[in-house]
Amino acid sequence: MGSSQLEFASKVRRINRKHSRLARGMDSQMRDDGLIVARPRRRNFAIPFKGFVAGIAGIFGFKVLLLVIFGEITYQGRVADLAEGTSIERAGAWLMQLDPVTAFIAQFINYYL
Repeated sequence: MGSSQLEFASKVRRINRKHSRLARGMDSQMRDDGLIVARPRRRNFAIPFKGFVAGIAGIFGFKVLLLVIFGEITYQGRVADLAEGTSIERAGAWLMQLDPVTAFIAQFINYYL
């Protein structure tokens, strides 16, 4: 291929790549000379706050449910069994260990059951 064909092919690839990025969202800006230029939106990889709070609430809810069902002694024994396992099980044991918030909520629920 000639150099002009290579330049044209690279220009077509660049335009197609920009078009696919613009299809996912764009922002329009006016340059100093008055020309309006469309630019692709930047991706935002932030963790949504509501999802984070819902995940934490779900973990506490699961811990409270298990604590109410099994009782404190059995729950602590099962967490101790987890702590003796593999690295993933140890991480689960650390996550599932009894904390003051979980104990308070479980006592509150047990009082009304």
